[in-house]
Amino acid sequence: MENETERLRARVAELERAAEDLRRRESEALREKEILRRVIDALPQAVFWKDCNLVYIGGSQRFAEHAGLPSAEVVRGKTDDDCCWPPAQTEKYRNDDREVLESGKAKLHIIEPETQANGQTVWVETSKVPLRDDEGRLIGLVGIYEDITGRMGEEAALASEREALIMAQAALLSELSTPLLPIHEKVLVMPLIGRIDEGRSRIVMERLLDGVVGHQAETVILDLTGVPVVDAAVATGVLSAARAAELLGTRVILTGIRPELARTIIETGLDLGGVQTFGTLRDGVAYATRGRRGG
Repeated sequence: MENETERLRARVAELERAAEDLRRRESEALREKEILRRVIDALPQAVFWKDCNLVYIGGSQRFAEHAGLPSAEVVRGKTDDDCCWPPAQTEKYRNDDREVLESGKAKLHIIEPETQANGQTVWVETSKVPLRDDEGRLIGLVGIYEDITGRMGEEAALASEREALIMAQAALLSELSTPLLPIHEKVLVMPLIGRIDEGRSRIVMERLLDGVVGHQAETVILDLTGVPVVDAAVATGVLSAARAAELLGTRVILTGIRPELARTIIETGLDLGGVQTFGTLRDGVAYATRGRRGG
């Protein structure tokens, strides 16, 4: 009888130890769960996770606030229809979810709008990855996103600044490659440098006419020495600028005339009219300033 009592006491003690160990493990699990919850809620990003039916299993406090839900504890069991998203955004989110679940592959860095519970629409960068169990079976997905509205504003400002800088540089290059230089009383020289296309021809004409009016020029020398290729289009554009200057009463002289340009003018039948031509800029300047020296 005593042996049986001892065995019972030993069994009870064993069960008590097991129960105590179970209570300890449960306490540790609850503590770890609470720490995990605090970690997730401390993140600057919003976090959520769904099952394969697109039903929320959980989410961070930040996500709950954005979604218009009272707290993170009530996220479980909700769907996107229970959140404050507009219908178009709800459908977009679900389509991305389905893509992740059907492909089994993550979808990263999605830039999209999110209308939050406070009525404000912000831009967020979202990443969604498949959620799997210990055996690798797909059981849902995890999503994490961050408000990047401020960053996008900064990037837009930087892009605007870059565009303004590029335009300023282009204008400066255009001005440097299309200078207008007064070399004598009422005599201007425009040495053209680089390739000339249709857009550049318009700039040449605008600067030429503005210079003629601004300097009250009587003679303008257009020097083509620095233009590597002078085809029919270039010749036509330059002659159009010369004709426009002549309409203002200004004499136009072309210098830097090379054999290939002369052939182009002849072959295309371009009419030089009264435009004087010289092979070198020096000869053109000498001709333009003849009779003006000393005066």
